[in-house]
Amino acid sequence: MAAPPPAPGAQPPQSPAPSPRATTTTQERSVGTTNLLADSLRVGAGVGAVGLLFGATAGIVKGTTPILFSLSTGIQWFSLSSAFYGTRYAALARLGPVDQATPSQKLQASAIGGGVSGATVAGILRGPRNILPAALMFSLLGAGGQFAVNKRTGAGDAVPRDEASSWLNFRFSPMKKLTDAEYEHMLSEKLLVLEAEIAIVEDSIAELKAQKLQQEAGTSRL
Repeated sequence: MAAPPPAPGAQPPQSPAPSPRATTTTQERSVGTTNLLADSLRVGAGVGAVGLLFGATAGIVKGTTPILFSLSTGIQWFSLSSAFYGTRYAALARLGPVDQATPSQKLQASAIGGGVSGATVAGILRGPRNILPAALMFSLLGAGGQFAVNKRTGAGDAVPRDEASSWLNFRFSPMKKLTDAEYEHMLSEKLLVLEAEIAIVEDSIAELKAQKLQQEAGTSRL
């Protein structure tokens, strides 16, 4: 059954306007993607410049054309580093907050970044046959490098042992770990004892002075 025609003068129904929150979220994602792309290209440019120098040096040492070898190495290093950085960051963002990523999450992201970047560059520059071997090799390289970094940084960020399990708090230990309040109380007691000893010494000195004055007075009379 056909819908009845709109009444004369009636306005056609309008589609609901998008909410401001949805618009803001879309804009934030767009800005985040743009920033990630810019950062990836920046990292790739730095690594690619190093690749150009390395390729030129290797070309001179091998006796081949340094310019072509330099360009080839620079392009490969630029592509690998850009794809690795972007993919790894995106994977970290999917796993959770990037600044709060755990070592396990970093390891996963590095493996994903290495596999994707290796497969992409190998597929473009060396053909489809090299995609799978390159993905596997670079995934292992990314995971291995991140594992080494985690080990090195984890050595300096070792979790401190629980003070309650310290040997100083052992029942039969000859020493005991003091709190700040206990240490302050102990120092106060020692200070009181020291002040009392000083007062006794001062009294003794005063008595000696009095005896000396009496002896001098008796001697003068004689």
